[in-house]
Amino acid sequence: MRASSALVRTLAVGALLAVPAVASAQDVYTRTWNTCSAGTLRACFSVSLQTVGIYNETVRTGTAVQLSLKNNQGTLPDNMLWSALKQVRTYRPITFGADTSAAYVGAMPTLVGGATGTPTAWSWAAKNQNTSWGMLRFFNNTAKIGGCATGTGNAMWTCSGDVVFSVTTGAIFNANQMTELAVFWDGNGFTSTNGRCSTDNRRDPVSNPLCDLQYTTVADTVTPEPFSIVLLGTGLFGVGGAFIRRRKKQHEV
Repeated sequence: MRASSALVRTLAVGALLAVPAVASAQDVYTRTWNTCSAGTLRACFSVSLQTVGIYNETVRTGTAVQLSLKNNQGTLPDNMLWSALKQVRTYRPITFGADTSAAYVGAMPTLVGGATGTPTAWSWAAKNQNTSWGMLRFFNNTAKIGGCATGTGNAMWTCSGDVVFSVTTGAIFNANQMTELAVFWDGNGFTSTNGRCSTDNRRDPVSNPLCDLQYTTVADTVTPEPFSIVLLGTGLFGVGGAFIRRRKKQHEV
């Protein structure tokens, strides 16, 4: 019994000492947009952006990005016969501190939750659009994302499920800082030049018509801080150890 008690204490102390250095809760954000185009024809999309700070000890060096895309064609309030999502941009009114000429590279997606089709790479980059705005852009003008109908030019479908891209970048930003979502699509009644809208078009109202705000929602989620979770776990472990010690004494009496 003495050996068991000593082991419990040793493990509890060891667990505390083994807690890694991690990003704070403020560095793990998810922002989700649900939006539709304005007008008689409504093309609707859901976009979820999660960012996690990448650290070298205490210095943040980049961002891990996960972008989940869903074409809601086939589900009201979307009333399109077919549509093809081909580009997503998110902006923040602060530059990334990166070169505006950052190269576009390919990112291969994962089909999750019942999404179908052939996973096909999209081009992406996190770069400064100009001296005032940072932009995260994903696009493919030939391998697009459809909803439930076949459509034209679609390689993947999200009648159920999502198309998810996971990348890392040296740009430093958080999802909740991205104030604007712009989506681009083809579909019945839309051409390649007018199938677009923005959830906040103050940056460029001429090129990006405003999405239908009646059908637009923005939600933020902050992931619990891993450090706090670990401390909670070790605290419960310590309580369990104390319980074992009390049980031991009762049996010895």
